[in-house]
Amino acid sequence: MINKRTISTAVAAALTAAALTAVPGPATAKTAPGLTSFHGTVTSVSTSAKTFRITRSGGTTLTFRVTAATTFQRISGGFAGLAKGKSIEVKARKVDGRWTARKVEPGTAGDDHGSGDDDGADHDAGDDHGSDR
Repeated sequence: MINKRTISTAVAAALTAAALTAVPGPATAKTAPGLTSFHGTVTSVSTSAKTFRITRSGGTTLTFRVTAATTFQRISGGFAGLAKGKSIEVKARKVDGRWTARKVEPGTAGDDHGSGDDDGADHDAGDDHGSDR
């Protein structure tokens, strides 16, 4: 015979199991949003604010924050090597409403546009190639 205690225990166990399957685990790299690629010309650099701005071919201007995780590839001097007028490609992620640069490299000259010569097969994944979409 089933008593109230057995039913209560079964209901509690079912609710616990449902709650455990509904609680998401910690965020992983698979759930993190991807990087977006931008091509443009450096218009300003602020070493004190750790930011730089680029103007894209359509005239749009974007500001990027630089962090310890930002890498500079083939740019002599890294962040200090960014100069006004330099054509660059920026791979960035939006964090707290601001673009944070993850990778910065020369733009037009030496850009493989996906051939894999310098960055691997997924070099231009998510690349807008300068469009203002």
